Parts: sequence; C-alpha cells; structure tokens
Amino acid sequence: MRNLHILKEQVVDFLEEQYDEDIKQIYLICEAFIQFHDTKNMEVAKNIVKPIWENISKYEQWYLNDIRVINAILFLFQVDIAIEFTQTVLVRLDTYKDFQDAERLKTAFKINLSLLLIKNKDYEKALTIILDSLQCDKKKMNYSILALHFSREAICRANIQGEGSTELLEKARQLLMIYDDYDYWERIQQEFNYYISSEINTTDI
Repeated sequence: MRNLHILKEQVVDFLEEQYDEDIKQIYLICEAFIQFHDTKNMEVAKNIVKPIWENISKYEQWYLNDIRVINAILFLFQVDIAIEFTQTVLVRLDTYKDFQDAERLKTAFKINLSLLLIKNKDYEKALTIILDSLQCDKKKMNYSILALHFSREAICRANIQGEGSTELLEKARQLLMIYDDYDYWERIQQEFNYYISSEINTTDI
C-alpha cells in the first residue's frame, strides 16, 4: 500500500505540470484502491473509477492500454457482469495475438476470471479456465503466476472433490520457496484457506 501512495503522489506531481488522460486514469485507479483499503467500501471505490468505465465503454475499439485499465478495475464489477465482460475481453485480445504483452494480459484475465468464478462458487468452470491457461501458457508464466495457478486449481479441487488439493498447494509452496518469496506464499495460503471455508461470502473481495 505504501508503494501505491508513492505512485499516487508521483501522478499528482505530473498532472500539476501537464494534464494527460491516461495519467489521470492511473490516479483514479490508485485512489480507488487506497479508498477501498482504508474504508472497505466497494461503492466508494466504484464511484471513483466510474468515469473511466463510462469513457471506455463508449469506444468502438479497445486498444491494449484500454484493456490494461479494464483489468485494473475489474474487481469493482458485480461477479456475473465481470465474468461476461472478461470473456469478451479474451476474445478481443485475439486481435493482438502477435503482441507479447497481449499474451501476458490474456493470462492475467484468465487467472482473474478464475477467481471471479470461484467467488461465484462455479468451481468446475474455474477449473476449466485454469487448466486451459496452464496448457496454453505455462511455459510463458513467471513463477508467481504459475504458483497462483496451482493454488487456484487446489481451491477448485478442494471444493469439487474434497481431495487432490494438498499436492497442488505444495507445488505452489515449493516454487515460491525457490525464490524465497515468503510474503506471496502467505497471501496464497490466506486465499486458499478463505475459499475452502464453508462460510464464504461471495460479495467479499
């Protein structure tokens, strides 16, 4: 969160010197995340980035930068809308299939879509998305994204069949330990424990 505040200050300094629409969007996204962190109020955060969505939704064509922005604010949409919206974005990203950044964005949207489906308790569909992503993009993933795929697959299998998740979670742990990424391992554990709880509130983020 400290880095987010630093980024926001840098953006404010830039905007004071020169107005730029893309930089203004970064400011609004930073502010939305900071307010959500401080207040836990989704409506407050949603209202902050509402102008961004209103602008992008009018575009006939989405460029890669537009899609990056969409990915950043996706968490603010209702689950069913976000699922449908993400599926549309994945199709549109095929337009940029020759761009390396487009492939990274597609992987990001897939893993985000998996969490949206998990929140909606659609574990079968989430598992299909994760396995497809692993099959198509595994060799291109960095270690943290790959570990996240393993842990999300573990969540799905724990909820679908009640077994097979321990080995997957251990794969995520071993991978992160190679890079001494203890903080990320702790976050993955917390997410796993939350989504295999019998008392999941699907409106929580």
